[in-house]
Amino acid sequence: MRNAIFRVILAVFVGALTTTCFAYPMHGVGVTSCAEFARLYQGSPEYTELVFLSWGQGYMSGLNISAMGHGFLARDLAGDTSQQKQEIRRYCADNPLKNYKDAVFDFYAKRPPYVEDAAKPNNQK
Repeated sequence: MRNAIFRVILAVFVGALTTTCFAYPMHGVGVTSCAEFARLYQGSPEYTELVFLSWGQGYMSGLNISAMGHGFLARDLAGDTSQQKQEIRRYCADNPLKNYKDAVFDFYAKRPPYVEDAAKPNNQK
């Protein structure tokens, strides 16, 4: 079990090492192509999604924190993680040349506003 997690993490980091000579605004498994995600998923679905969705949930949380800090509405991230995984996998299957981050952002953008934000003053965006 630990060996499978190690292999997924190793594959992602080795892939990332080939691009370290360039400057990027983000790092982590999110910059992995959807095609590579699919390849890793075929070999070890449970552990691949554990690593990737953990990154994705952190990314979406960061987007929410940034939105709230700038007076924008946050997105509601509650819900069934199996649905999140399925929607992200579907996006990647349909867009193999895009990155995993694009799949996560697509999912995030479709989420409804966070409920507590409905009570905010009208001057907030």
